[in-house]
Amino acid sequence: MIHIGKSYIQRADGQSRLCADITICPGGGPRERNIRTLWFAIDSRQEDYLAMGRADAFVFVMLISALRYGHDIVCEDPMSERLHYQLCDSLIPTLTLANSPHPMISVRAPLTREPYPNQNAVGTGFSGGLDCMYTIMSHGRDCEYPLTHIAVFNAVTFQKYGEGYRDIFRKTCLAAEVFAREQGFETIFLDTNFYEALREEDTNAFVITRHCACALALQGLFSCYLISSFASAGEFTINLSVGQEYDLLSTACASTDSLVFYSSGSEVKRYEKLVQISDWAPSYRWLHACYSKRIVGQRNCGLCKKCKEAQTILYALGKLDRYEAVFDVENYKKKFPQYLAYIMANQDDPRARQVMQVIRDRKVSIPPRAYILEKQIRHAVEALKRTQQTEEVPHE
Repeated sequence: MIHIGKSYIQRADGQSRLCADITICPGGGPRERNIRTLWFAIDSRQEDYLAMGRADAFVFVMLISALRYGHDIVCEDPMSERLHYQLCDSLIPTLTLANSPHPMISVRAPLTREPYPNQNAVGTGFSGGLDCMYTIMSHGRDCEYPLTHIAVFNAVTFQKYGEGYRDIFRKTCLAAEVFAREQGFETIFLDTNFYEALREEDTNAFVITRHCACALALQGLFSCYLISSFASAGEFTINLSVGQEYDLLSTACASTDSLVFYSSGSEVKRYEKLVQISDWAPSYRWLHACYSKRIVGQRNCGLCKKCKEAQTILYALGKLDRYEAVFDVENYKKKFPQYLAYIMANQDDPRARQVMQVIRDRKVSIPPRAYILEKQIRHAVEALKRTQQTEEVPHE
């Protein structure tokens, strides 16, 4: 069982923390109890944005862990009745059935229909990534939900970098401040102690639910929050290890009577997002399509899988030169056959297949050297696989 105590506010060093003490009882015995405090922290001047007296955010923080280990969740604070219904009637049963043999769990809490008063703000997360840039571009003033705030949440993404993750979080907040001033948005930055208190390794499992949890902690600010979809609707898969692949379901079940969530960008494939933002000037400076460089605003490495794919699509569109601030365009052009060969050799990956579809649609000439390099890459990969298989055979 996971017991979530009453929420309370701690104030220190210019921050206000929304806290709750979490007790985990794996076997029910008193010696097995594990008690830890979870918190969400924002600037103390924004304290009224924190959803004090609601269990919603803390339930979402612990949800995937509870499902994995078969823990019921019990809350002392009231929980939004709408959220409770969506979890117990839709999300939990669906995730349980799709990930058998995980047991069904329950969520028990006092329920309330009372909306949490808020500032009617519309927000989305900011990372500079393709998904987030597409969301920002597509939610301007003419949209039904025009953005008012960009957010940086220290929930999962930064914490995969280990002990120095808070410095990366702070630098991203500084970059977000600059971007927000340029585009006329307000900002909200929220820190957490999930890394220290929970210590889970497979961060992909928690990306969506804990991002939603951070927005739920800010029900005093947001009436609408947009989760930038990683996968298109056609890639929908329910797997507890990869939360991004079923974000359509998670976001649909995360809303309360105060705050509605939407998955933004699931209607298009990843390469289609890049096609659309390539005519949006802010992306020329801020696109951060990189595995290696951790800070938005830094130049992309240009060498990782995501960089190769993004540059190749932009090259095929004839728009790569627009991105000289974030990519080494001249280096890419010199090494185009090598980069293209890498993508051609990895067409088992659906994202690589999308890139090659753009190449074909745009009738981009493929250099003969790319075909030669593709064969060399395939042979090298096959040789590596054979070596690994040989090493795995037990010796008598």
